Amino acid sequence: AVFYGMLNGISISGTLTAITVVLAQHFEKRRATAYAVVFTVSALNTFLLPPLVELLLSTYGLYGTFLVLGAICLHTFPPGIAITSPDWMKPTRHKSQTKAAGTNRKGLPPEEAELASLQSKDLEANMNTAKDANALNNDTSKDACQALVAATEQKSSALSHSTDRDSLRNFVTIRFWVDSLSFSIMYLALSLFLTLAVDMAKDKGVSTMDAVFIFHAFSAGDVVFRGVSGLVLDSKFLSSDGVMLLGFILQGIGIEILAFTASFPWLILGSLVFGCGNGLRMPIAGVVLIGDFGLKALPIVFGGFALVCGLNVWIRAPLIGYFRDQQGAYDGVLHVLGACSFACVLLWVVRICFKAFADDNAFASAYK
Repeated sequence: AVFYGMLNGISISGTLTAITVVLAQHFEKRRATAYAVVFTVSALNTFLLPPLVELLLSTYGLYGTFLVLGAICLHTFPPGIAITSPDWMKPTRHKSQTKAAGTNRKGLPPEEAELASLQSKDLEANMNTAKDANALNNDTSKDACQALVAATEQKSSALSHSTDRDSLRNFVTIRFWVDSLSFSIMYLALSLFLTLAVDMAKDKGVSTMDAVFIFHAFSAGDVVFRGVSGLVLDSKFLSSDGVMLLGFILQGIGIEILAFTASFPWLILGSLVFGCGNGLRMPIAGVVLIGDFGLKALPIVFGGFALVCGLNVWIRAPLIGYFRDQQGAYDGVLHVLGACSFACVLLWVVRICFKAFADDNAFASAYK
């Protein structure tokens, strides 16, 4: 179990980080839509895998089912090899850099084009200086060339260290912890719902056969709104902050419906609303982080973000055990999740108001 947990954590964190970063590098104008498509397709397994697993269990047994599922997972290696960063993100060799500079700049996003042009000019100047030094072929010129190369390398090293320090500073910013804790609460609510939904429904008098439809209602809302979120963001109908706010509102309402009602139709409705809120936010973690920290810092920031979100696994078991032992029901767990959801609503309202206030001040100062 420990080995499987380690393997699962490494694979999930590595896959999510790679997919999030590579998609962000390839898509700029329709980035949110790209995320939405990927996460919507991945969510379709909630409809396909349960009946498949049931069929495999009845046909091959437990160990045979694990073997078949493992073989299915191994089929992701060939397409995984094809996933790579775009050409303009890859480092080029020194001797071919100036030759391909003009071509590479065509693939750059607008904010990188000017920087690439300046780098190309600096490189050409350094190479011309080196050629002149070789032509003169005397000790003084050689010393000057060596000094120039050493200064260039020192400057590049200092810039690299400065960039690393700036990336690490992101982990102590309020923005990072707002983003990380918000998505951590979202993932915690999702995992607890998937763990407790059937038992919770049975405690409220719903049969096991009917309780399965709670998952179907949740999955329907989740899948549909994963696709909607990308279109909403790219069409500028809502900002990423607005989508986060709306998602937490729906999550809080859906969870409280599940906590307060024992009627099967209302349980279906609560699951549907909860699924809609989850689907809205699930694909946009990369969009939110890029908006706060930029594309270059995304790989490092997303790694820390995934670590914080993964820490909620230490909360699930104590939270479930406490309310089950003390109250004999899961309503307390749902109320805790609902309170956390509405706390996030207030947090994102404050964030949106703060951004609007800052934008108004910037606009006013620009026209003074």
